[in-house]
Amino acid sequence: MFCVTHDISETVAFDRVLVVESGHIVEDGSPVELLQKAGTRFRSLVEAEAGLCQSLWSGDRWRRLWLEAGRLTEREHRSSPPPGARHEA
Repeated sequence: MFCVTHDISETVAFDRVLVVESGHIVEDGSPVELLQKAGTRFRSLVEAEAGLCQSLWSGDRWRRLWLEAGRLTEREHRSSPPPGARHEA
């Protein structure tokens, strides 16, 4: 199977990743191995995405809505979403 995505965090579970820039493969390997090596483009992308997510979740301009058992409630601000949570802005 071949998957093209811009959701970098999803690729960490893949067996193999190809990092493509300007139409050229710049890295090819196991995501685990590429994450362990300092200076890889893959590691840089994962870290950048994590930083972006953290900055978005830490912002106070978003509402945190929680849907559970058919009931929608608003949660107080927190720096990161609860594990496995699906949020709507």
